Amino acid sequence: MYSGSCLCGDIAFVVDGLIEHVDQCHCSMCRKAHGAAFATYGGAAPEDFRMLRGESLARSYRSSPIGRRPFCPRCGSVVPRAVPGTPVAIALGNVAQTPAARPKSHFFVGSKAPWHEIPDDLPQFDEYPASFGFDASVTWRPVRSTSPPGRTGGSCLCGAVAFEFRGRPVEMVNCHCRACRRAVSAGFATYVTIEREAFRWTAGESNVVRFSKPGSLHASSAFCSTCGSPMPRSAPSGRIDVPAGSLDDDPGLRAGANLHVAEKADWVVLDPDLPAFATVPDE
Repeated sequence: MYSGSCLCGDIAFVVDGLIEHVDQCHCSMCRKAHGAAFATYGGAAPEDFRMLRGESLARSYRSSPIGRRPFCPRCGSVVPRAVPGTPVAIALGNVAQTPAARPKSHFFVGSKAPWHEIPDDLPQFDEYPASFGFDASVTWRPVRSTSPPGRTGGSCLCGAVAFEFRGRPVEMVNCHCRACRRAVSAGFATYVTIEREAFRWTAGESNVVRFSKPGSLHASSAFCSTCGSPMPRSAPSGRIDVPAGSLDDDPGLRAGANLHVAEKADWVVLDPDLPAFATVPDE
């Protein structure tokens, strides 16, 4: 049995069977919806899937003519998507256990984030693999930047919220802690940290919902209330953490470390060239 939930716990589910058909999507829409470098999904047979609570709470955003993206309205986590006649799509970042099935491929690498390098040797496809039988033209949406020189811009999937920051960020890191994985519903979260005075909202700040789990400094999220896309959040340091998947521009740096690898998802492959820390180093 597999169990999973959103970050706040309002929505939870179980799978009394296998989670299969695991693949990783790098399209710009999944990056926006998850705020991460890519999304990893598995499929469960409808008869094996059961919602434990919160099914009626979920909101959804129609991101393309062929699909909706459901999310928790309290914390923004992506929640399972059930379409009649197909396996239930489950974001593995929200599953507590490790599925026996491992990712089979990376697709839409033709629109991969410029700040992320794929460290494994899985097959890569520029769009959908032909075996999927999907029309890529209705599921891919290019990222278009309108930021002036010296500024880095970002936005949510639906476009209701936008922001920008000036200058070079303080740092960029990958976080593998369970809270961050559930916040972005992905294998890990990549955050760009900037000084607060360098940041400003350019549209839709009132559309941003903020959530903090009681008793934890790091179990927090900010997201667009319309589409659920992760948005910049306040960091414990007083700076701003920007989910890299929300960016419309290349921030001009790459991740400098993998943090909290003691909690890493077993199916995530680390870049051997990056320092890896069990938690967060003092320095």
